[in-house]
Amino acid sequence: MRTRNGRWTAACSAAASVITIVAAMALPVGAQTPSVDDLLRLVVAPKPSDLYTMHAQFDVLLSLRYGSGGLLTATAQGALTEWHRPGEPLHRTLAIREMHLPVVLRPFSGVIQRTIKERIETQPDDMPDFHAHDFFLMDEAKGRYTLGGVRRDIVTQAMVTYKSSGSARTGDPDVRRSVAKWLFTSPLMKAWVVRPGAPYALEGLVDAQGLLRAFTLFYNWGALHTQIDYAMINGAPVWDRLQSDVATSLPKLGTVTGEVTIALSNQCLDCSMSGVPPADVSRGLHVGGQTEGAR
Repeated sequence: MRTRNGRWTAACSAAASVITIVAAMALPVGAQTPSVDDLLRLVVAPKPSDLYTMHAQFDVLLSLRYGSGGLLTATAQGALTEWHRPGEPLHRTLAIREMHLPVVLRPFSGVIQRTIKERIETQPDDMPDFHAHDFFLMDEAKGRYTLGGVRRDIVTQAMVTYKSSGSARTGDPDVRRSVAKWLFTSPLMKAWVVRPGAPYALEGLVDAQGLLRAFTLFYNWGALHTQIDYAMINGAPVWDRLQSDVATSLPKLGTVTGEVTIALSNQCLDCSMSGVPPADVSRGLHVGGQTEGAR
């Protein structure tokens, strides 16, 4: 019968063996089209361009769950401005002009408004940090690619802790990619990989044009999922609908979780909202991850 220390030693030995195997597997193979690095370069490129300003009207639906299953919904309308400048992060501001709340939420109108504004305005800051994770390809289907990522410090710690023969190659991106995939997919490492603070792992769905269609951020307290739909404005892709998980705390109700959905209309690229017709917008209806006709 193995002692606890004996089981730990055996587990470490098995993990080290796995790291050695995945390090050996990380040998150059036939080039993928597109490669993981190519997809990441496309994803981080500003959309629709490096220099733009977009004005739009928006409609928001906020659905909150509380207690043992209660559901509350709120709606809001207003104006959105989004802009990007070379060398700067993406900026986004919301002006809520009208909000409709159920009676139970009306005492918390200020909190609800802040929740909507913060979730949408800070969403660009919540986008995956593509420099802080080691990425790998999980799946490919119909021109869409599922990428997984594990925080780089966790990958390094795994390689060093288990002292595999590949630990000396912690700077090798192919080895790191293989180890990250093992950490992400192995049931044995599911608990070990969890860390506090920034997302310890993430999963994203990217199309061949580099548009991030969906992503999930994994924290030690849970996961946040975001789905993004796009429209073509004057031939350029611009996000059109965003649905994202939210979590907040309300007095007397306690912690509430749910989803916020924002849909844009009357988008205008590099023009004023007043006196200028909206740009030509063509949208696709998002059905099960595919685009079906025009709306």
